[in-house]
Formats: sequence, structure tokens, C-alpha cells
Amino acid sequence: MTNAWWETKAPVPKRRLGLTHTQPEMPTSGDVWKILKHVVGGSSLDIPLPVQMSLPIDELHRRAEELEFSELLDQAAQKPKGSIERLLLVAAFAQSAFQSVGKLKAMTPIMGETYELVLPEKRMRLLVETTYLNIKENRVINSWVAEGEQWRLEGEDEPVVKFWGTSVELRLNWLDCLTFSDGDTYTWTKMTTGSALISTVGSLTTTYRGTIVVHNEACKQSATVQFKDSSSWKSLGSKKGVKNGIEGFVEKDGQRLDKPTFSGAWTDKVVADMPDGSQWTLFEVKPIPDGPNKMGLNLYSMQLNEMTPGLEAKLPPNDSRWRQDLRAIETGDYAQAAKVAERLNKHLKEREKQYIRQTGATSLPPAWFTLREPNGLSETRGSLPRFRYKGGYWEARDAADWSCIPQDVQQIFST
Repeated sequence: MTNAWWETKAPVPKRRLGLTHTQPEMPTSGDVWKILKHVVGGSSLDIPLPVQMSLPIDELHRRAEELEFSELLDQAAQKPKGSIERLLLVAAFAQSAFQSVGKLKAMTPIMGETYELVLPEKRMRLLVETTYLNIKENRVINSWVAEGEQWRLEGEDEPVVKFWGTSVELRLNWLDCLTFSDGDTYTWTKMTTGSALISTVGSLTTTYRGTIVVHNEACKQSATVQFKDSSSWKSLGSKKGVKNGIEGFVEKDGQRLDKPTFSGAWTDKVVADMPDGSQWTLFEVKPIPDGPNKMGLNLYSMQLNEMTPGLEAKLPPNDSRWRQDLRAIETGDYAQAAKVAERLNKHLKEREKQYIRQTGATSLPPAWFTLREPNGLSETRGSLPRFRYKGGYWEARDAADWSCIPQDVQQIFST
């Protein structure tokens, strides 16, 4: 795997350190309850939440947040193929994105929308797209492919969100497949038996429950990350519960090893206890910088929707950065954001209805991903994402030629 694309790119752009809007209009618990008490048992796609409850990013940006700690994969690539050290770093990466979760939600993406992230300084690039969306079925699938110097990450998620009165249940149905340049492959799913509970009465908090299991089938090894309730898990030598705690262990040939083990908090850091008695800090959260205009986002997340100098000429017209509702949220103009979001959703429903009527399909088609198998939309998944990247995006970007994108998709944010 040879990726030298960053060597010919422009210098790293200067990125923003804050947003125009000083503070989000945080809804009170009472405001949230007024909305949710009428929709108990409903899902996220059919419940119109006010834009005041949204961040200036959407769910495609959320998938890009997964790559904030891509340096863990770069470090893992330097470890021996099939080694325990590499497995631990991959496990640390698998749980790293949870630290970006805040009290506000991301906006829902529009079918036909894509998001790219190119970071030459990290030698990493990402393309993510909503590959399936059926409003009537309340079903959405997001797919992505990311590349580093010595690794490639493919993934998808099909989130299911239910409102249950005093909480929101989130099942991520998330699958990642990571391949290093030496052929070493790792797969994992997120929270397949767990849920995220967001309290809507009294305070807005997030607690994750469940497990992530990172598999290396070739070596018959796995690392299990367990998300713990502070009420039920106490760190060694402490009588107090550990907030946002995790603990993990490694298995080899189906047998759990005494060491290494690892523990910590997904909002702080994760430390491994190694077989030789040493400790190894696998992961540590980067603090949110002091100062206003962050809207609860860390620096990496806050820069995801930025239109840096020169980027306008490179992006396709359906990239997330062209969404004017997100721009309006950045400036605190929630009335304009709501107006634009309503127009986008109305246009999406019209496009979906017309396409389904004409073709008999159940979703508008994605641009850059295709199903691996004709019946790939079944509920049963294997060890690979159902959608695969079919190529062509970066070539079109280099040529500044987006004529391959259907005209109606090019116009989704100009309608």
C-alpha cells in the first residue's frame, strides 16, 4: 500500500481557533421533555428536533471524528505484524472517538451528501457518504473509507435510535475493517449489545454501555473493551466509581491472558498493564482549549466544517461544507438554520418519492459506494461492510471535474 498523495499537496492551511457564535442555546431538561414525551417509542428519523439542539456539524462529520486519533494507527503500523502491542493500539483507537460526544446532537445528513477530510499533516484522508436512506423505514446507512500511509480503514454504521421517555437508546450497529500495508487485518463492531443512555430529565448526560471486541482472525487474537457504569465499576485501589470508565483484556486462541490488561476512562486516558510489569499509556484525550466560541467542541471537531482557503475550488457541490443550515448554526442564526433544514428535508422527500416511483428501489443511490453483494442490505452482516468504495472520487477531485455526479445531486444545497 503506497500512498504519496500528500507529498504533492499544498501546505497545511491555517485553521480557525473558534466559531462566530459564542455559546449554543442549550435547551433545558424541561424543553427536551416537552418534545420527547409525545414521541416515546419513535426513532430519530421521524422526530423533528429543533436546531437549537444541534451542533454546527452533521452525522458525516461525526464519522470524521473517528479519525482524530489516527496517529494511533500510524503507531500500530510500526509494531510487528500480529503483535499484542499492535492489537492494543487498535483497541485504543476503536474507543477513541467516544470522547468527542457532547450534549448536543449532529444534524441528519441528506442523501447524496458527501464529506471529505484531507489532512496532509497527518498523512490521512477520508471520504464518507450516506449510502442508504429510507425515511419511511427509518433506516439509514453511512459508509466510509480512510487511508493513511500504512493503513486503510473501511466502515459503516446503521444507527437505531429510540426515545424511551426519560432516556434515549442508541444502538450504533457499527462495523470497521482495518488493513495494514503488511496485510494484517482487524475488525470490530461497536456496542452491539449495549446502548447509549442520554438522560432527558434533570440533566443532559451521556453514558455508554456495552463492549467493543477487536478481532485479528489470522492470529486468533482479540481485545475486548468494556464500557462501565460509574455506579458498578471501581478502579483498583479506589472506593469511588470511575466516571466513563472502561477496562479491557486480551484473548489468544480463545484463552484470556492474565496480562496485558488496560483500564481508564474514555473521557480521559487509557493505560495498559503489560506482562513485564510496566505501564503504557495507550490513549489520552486532548483537552478543549480555553476561550469562547467552541460550542462544546474540541479543536479537531470545530475545524471539520471549516472552508479553508482554496478548498472551495476542490470540493464537489454536494460536500457537507456547503450546507447553509450548518453555517447558520455557526453564527447563531437558528431561525435561518431551521428554515434551510426544513427546505432540505422537503426536497429530499420529493427526490426520494420520485426516484422510488420511477425505479422501484427503496433508496436513492450513493455516488461513490456500491453493495458488495446484490442482497447486501439484509440485516445479517459479515466481517466486511456491506458497501465498498468503488473508486473515482480522488481522481475527480484532482481533475476538478464533478460531471460524474448527477445534476440533481449537485444541486441539493442550492435548491
